Amino acid sequence: MEHQIDFDFICADVFADPERFKLKVDNDSFSVNGETYKALVVPDAERNNFNVPVLTADEIKELGINDIRTSTYEKNLRYYHYRREDCDIYMFFNEAPYQTLETTIQFNEKYTNAYIYDAFANKLMSCPFDGVSLDLKLSAYESVIIIFGEANETILSAATVCHTETAAVMGPWSLTLIDYLGNTIAEDIILNNLVNINSHDLYPDFSGTMSYKTCVYKKPASIDLGEVFETAEVFINNKSAGVKIAPPYIIDISEYAADGENKIEIKVVNTLGPAIRDIFASSRAYEPAGLLGPVIIHY
Repeated sequence: MEHQIDFDFICADVFADPERFKLKVDNDSFSVNGETYKALVVPDAERNNFNVPVLTADEIKELGINDIRTSTYEKNLRYYHYRREDCDIYMFFNEAPYQTLETTIQFNEKYTNAYIYDAFANKLMSCPFDGVSLDLKLSAYESVIIIFGEANETILSAATVCHTETAAVMGPWSLTLIDYLGNTIAEDIILNNLVNINSHDLYPDFSGTMSYKTCVYKKPASIDLGEVFETAEVFINNKSAGVKIAPPYIIDISEYAADGENKIEIKVVNTLGPAIRDIFASSRAYEPAGLLGPVIIHY
């Protein structure tokens, strides 16, 4: 996995009962229940009775059967490749809990058009691609879907937009706390700075929804929430612009923004850990709660 080589585990029963598992062997590959493999990796094995290579784990990298190569060693990068008649779909995921991943992906196959697919917004966005490689940057826990092929007319199409002007949202913020049972714990608290809601001098046992409200007075294009614990939904002028469950917490809000005053509400929901403590709670390190920022507006 750390070298981005796709694989499956198969049991020895596949070879003991080939009819049951629909085992088929070709000159240089074999298939199990319709899934085709180019090599069989068996620790310490040296030979088999058909032409498929049998390799040790250290030898598999030399075979060159991987779909992609990275310019740098990326032990936290995972990917999956789906083949369809009209396109190829890759999903990349950064499993690192804190580190940003940045590398160049080189594909063994030749592609033309490349698109990033935003499943939440159901949009395709053009992706810089030279026909062989593309640059990939993923924040901790971030994933991306890349589609190679012609844009599907049933999917909404959107051009990539670059924003050059940014500004920090300094507040003040109006904060309302509603716990996981639906009870209002605090309402319209004024915050001049974004802080950890679960800090010992605020609400250390709070689990629920933290609603932050403020206004900006220029039409924004997107918003970067900075650090968030855990999920966030952004509302612009009382309309939901999107939900993020992991970094980067960046949301396009241009569709609902207007010239002049724009009301922003950010609803953050944390886990039940602070409110419902189990036997392990005394030794568990809890993450902060709420919107920590810095919140940046892109114009």
